[in-house]
Amino acid sequence: MTTPTSATSGGESSTILLDPRIRSASIRSFDDCWAALLKLMFVSDRFFAFANDGDEISLFLDEDSLDLFAEESLVVSPEVYSAIQVFEGSHVINDVGYIHRYTTALAQSEIEILYLSTYYTNLLLIEENDCERALELLISPSSISPLSSPRKSSGGSLSNNILLTSFPEATSIFHFEQTATPQLTQSLLQLLVLSDHSEFTSITSCGGGVTVVAPSTRMEELGLAESALVSSTLTSWKVLQLAAGSAGLGVAMVDKLSSVLAANGVSIFYLSTVNDDFILVSEQDAKTVGVLFKTLL
Repeated sequence: MTTPTSATSGGESSTILLDPRIRSASIRSFDDCWAALLKLMFVSDRFFAFANDGDEISLFLDEDSLDLFAEESLVVSPEVYSAIQVFEGSHVINDVGYIHRYTTALAQSEIEILYLSTYYTNLLLIEENDCERALELLISPSSISPLSSPRKSSGGSLSNNILLTSFPEATSIFHFEQTATPQLTQSLLQLLVLSDHSEFTSITSCGGGVTVVAPSTRMEELGLAESALVSSTLTSWKVLQLAAGSAGLGVAMVDKLSSVLAANGVSIFYLSTVNDDFILVSEQDAKTVGVLFKTLL
């Protein structure tokens, strides 16, 4: 595990290369995966990210965890990723410009990434062949865009093939330590069971912490909002799905989008899945994002 540091406008950031090899997969049948998911979420301390957008259930997981699943229960992508975890020393979900901060250098070097925001950290999933080069860029202060001056839009467009869809439910982001999982297991299981096609739910476990994205009403129904074991923001979030087809969004498009949002003071929480990308913005910023997005197409 490599832990270099680099200077930021607000102090020091730590960039950690995590040990496991990461694979991405889609779940064919939820019923065939229950036992494996239970072990992964509530027994194991391995890295994983689970997302259910109503149409697809996707996973990012430690390659060794594939053995927990029955044969043919997953569609596993051939790519192998390395995970780079970036600590900024603050609640990054409340700060503006962190996505743009890291995408610029990688976009200029044509290094594709998948992005997983968590309550306290950011995770960059990068194909193994590009990992060493990406790590060098991320720990170089000269390669990182300063938070104080995000790049203004230079015109140009993202792509006419990108479809922006808004989920109707107000959404909450909360965090708990993995040691609290036994006390929260029943609520978390119900959260997964109760999810329907109009909702977005995700669970990311890494480094002893678990971040959950779920509809605010579900959190309240299950008592998670009042639990002393859970940390959460007061912000009510809106989930926006960015669908770009089989080619994916691409790091250059993510850089362009995050740059414009940062320049307009919009904080985003970013989650990649196997086929699509999702950004969470505060409900008060959702209309602004819709207008800005239209100007980029």
